[in-house]
Amino acid sequence: MAQASRYPFLNALTPVLEKLKDLTRKPYTWYLTELPRQEIALLDMKVGVIDPVRKFMSGPQKGIFDNASNFVQTQEPNFAYISEEVGSGKWQFREDSKEVSPADLVQVLKDPECYKGNRMQQVKTQVETLQKKVNARLEAEIAKAGETIAALKERLCGMAEFGTLNSEQQEQITRPFNEFTATIESRKLIAVIRDTLRRFEEDDYPQLLAQLSGQWPVVSDQQEKQTKSDDVAKTIRYPLVTIHSLKVPFSAAWLTDENDVDRYLESMREALLEEIRKGKRIQI
Repeated sequence: MAQASRYPFLNALTPVLEKLKDLTRKPYTWYLTELPRQEIALLDMKVGVIDPVRKFMSGPQKGIFDNASNFVQTQEPNFAYISEEVGSGKWQFREDSKEVSPADLVQVLKDPECYKGNRMQQVKTQVETLQKKVNARLEAEIAKAGETIAALKERLCGMAEFGTLNSEQQEQITRPFNEFTATIESRKLIAVIRDTLRRFEEDDYPQLLAQLSGQWPVVSDQQEKQTKSDDVAKTIRYPLVTIHSLKVPFSAAWLTDENDVDRYLESMREALLEEIRKGKRIQI
């Protein structure tokens, strides 16, 4: 009973303990005359509760329960990303024409009679199926984040300013991309992967662009040989603005035809040019 907080089904022992306590400290004549009258009830309690619980807690079913509980605890944040909500309100998948639901798994673990029968074999199968779903989605999210970072890196490395840097400076600029890729592969929560990618796109990448345009003097190799570093003119820093932060004035909430597209593109063009005229560079 001391483990009931971890194994809720052990609360089934509460009435058993109360009953046994009630049977203690009776006069010895009571055990000769009254106890036999409770024989059937006591045997039912032993066969229906005590024996199954003891078998569960001393056998492999306990290990399956522990593994399933740990799986739910660590992967529950991922369930929302690998599941599809249906009308019944449950999270369900289909595999081999069978429905596999994280909600059903949790329900079995909370079932006060889950220690009976072959429930844990069902739980084992559910955990294996859901684990495959989680792993597949994690791999997809990591791959997607990696592709996004690779595209940003390729775009940055293709800029003319990057080509003017020496190898040490180029390595310093590209290092955060490599560190991100190594870090993201160790993440186990989809929400963390997405948030890490978002922060890199919104914070780290603009800083790298700003560093590229203003951190070092942009000079050719020949100029670098002929000019001392302390004689190089200060590099102009260009304020950066992301294209997502631009406010494009438009009267409608969506585009419905070719004319809407033309009008929206014209509004966007004016918004972009306005920022360029202010001396800013626009991150795309």
